[in-house]
Amino acid sequence: SDPHSAVFGILKWTDPVWDRPGQAGWHELYATNWEQAFTFYSSLFGRKKVDAIDMGEMGTYQLFTDGGAPIGGMFNKPAQVPVPCWLFYFNAGPVDAAADRVRNAGGQIINGPMEVPGENWILQSLDPRGAMFALLWTKGAYGTRTDRVRPGHGKVRTHFIELAVFHGPPPTS
Repeated sequence: SDPHSAVFGILKWTDPVWDRPGQAGWHELYATNWEQAFTFYSSLFGRKKVDAIDMGEMGTYQLFTDGGAPIGGMFNKPAQVPVPCWLFYFNAGPVDAAADRVRNAGGQIINGPMEVPGENWILQSLDPRGAMFALLWTKGAYGTRTDRVRPGHGKVRTHFIELAVFHGPPPTS
């Protein structure tokens, strides 16, 4: 875990195209002190700060990159989040259809769908056993963007997410 108890893992990705359904398209840290957490992850993985978004009473949402386009954000966790943690947003195609697949597979939508900057739509969910995961849809063609291709990144799927969310018709623009 990091110095604030957020568990993380180091994975070797098998497919470097970042925007295919089933791949982690965004990495978000719920921290107790995002500034200290950023220092830790920057020293470990070379992350760089980009835009900081003022979220009002919720504080700052700090975007980060590994040299190209932003790949994630971090902020101080709200009180209802019991411990620091990473939340990964898996690319899932049109968000309304993905939400239906989550519900049909026994999952629960806990936040969203909602639009966020960059023509993105997100939703946060619980699988049938209570594990949290999130889904992301960016309007446009999937599997064609290479501006965020980077060594060591690609596809990761969990059994529930793969069955519940990514099966179905391929996403369209």
